[in-house]
Amino acid sequence: MIQADNASPQYSQQNDDLAHKPIQKLGASSTHTSLTEEPANTTKHCGYVAFLGRVNAGKSTLFNACVGTKIVGVSKKPETTIRRILGISTTDNAQIIFLDTPGLRAKSPRTTKTGIKSVRGTQRRARAGFAHHNTISEYTTRQALGVIEGADLVLYLVDATAFFHPDQESVIHRVIARLPEDTRFQFVLSKCDKMITSRWQARSQELQKLTCKLMTENPALRKHLVSITPLPLSAKVPSDIKKLKTFMSRYIPQSPFHYPATSITDSTDEQYVAEMIREQIFRKTGDEIPYETAVIAHIRKPDGINHSPSKVCYIDATIIVNKKSHKGMIIGRHGEHLKMIGSHSRKIIEDRFKRKVMLSLWVKIDSHWIRNKHKITEHFSLSTSH
Repeated sequence: MIQADNASPQYSQQNDDLAHKPIQKLGASSTHTSLTEEPANTTKHCGYVAFLGRVNAGKSTLFNACVGTKIVGVSKKPETTIRRILGISTTDNAQIIFLDTPGLRAKSPRTTKTGIKSVRGTQRRARAGFAHHNTISEYTTRQALGVIEGADLVLYLVDATAFFHPDQESVIHRVIARLPEDTRFQFVLSKCDKMITSRWQARSQELQKLTCKLMTENPALRKHLVSITPLPLSAKVPSDIKKLKTFMSRYIPQSPFHYPATSITDSTDEQYVAEMIREQIFRKTGDEIPYETAVIAHIRKPDGINHSPSKVCYIDATIIVNKKSHKGMIIGRHGEHLKMIGSHSRKIIEDRFKRKVMLSLWVKIDSHWIRNKHKITEHFSLSTSH
């Protein structure tokens, strides 16, 4: 993990100033990367940092830690994040704009039962308003790749506790192909706190070898790559986050701030509420979680609520599912699941809004909405340009 200079010997590492050091070859003097503090300056920098990676790579946890507060829902289940979410961290001299994204998956064409791609069927579904892919996961992968064009730095997270999935090589090549000329790229080894030192160090070596292979297959990676050595860290260690921000600030351009210094996101209150409710759905409904679930929230704010914390905030939220059986999972026996989802969501929302919240939940069936690109856009506020 990235550690302060007084860290325990278990995690201490040789300092490696990536901002002024060329790409290391495998087997160079240091096999681990640590970040040094930057000297104070008065020049303002502002730029975009995109978090990409496979599902459950720890992107959202790291995103929330970097912003300093919870903006996006987090759970151990895949596909918790379903849309691009923007977060902002501002200091005196730097404003870093983080982009959290859905997990990336390899592209897989839709096929018939015989295994032959159905072109005619795809065209017919497109005319009817359906997405070309048959799952929302494939659709959101395009949403994740869409943030690369505007990023100054792309951090690709790899879960240290999981094996590197074979399909991710093709995904990384797609990411590299979309990198703008001046955008930098760096691998991050996440969740290192969950492993003993020798194991995450071994994973770091494996990732270095893969990086060499990727550079051989795609020489364009070399001009974008900050260092062949991945950054090992834990989103739960404050010193890791502090030094990661120092690292990121080196690769964002000199520029005036894009947002007011007090801003932490561009998401609306309704989008935040929907995120927190969806997180609780994933947390409270067990292993048979209906992933094809959306939440649409509407906040009814009484007059003067922005100036009076004593005012009650009334929220109506509709949970949209794809099948009748999914509705039963959400509601639970005698409504137990829905009550738990509502109760836990309300506490989180009250803590954020600093006022009492009255939350009303409904569950609605919208069959096959996950295959209709217009409904996906409506339910998740996704861009249709990609």
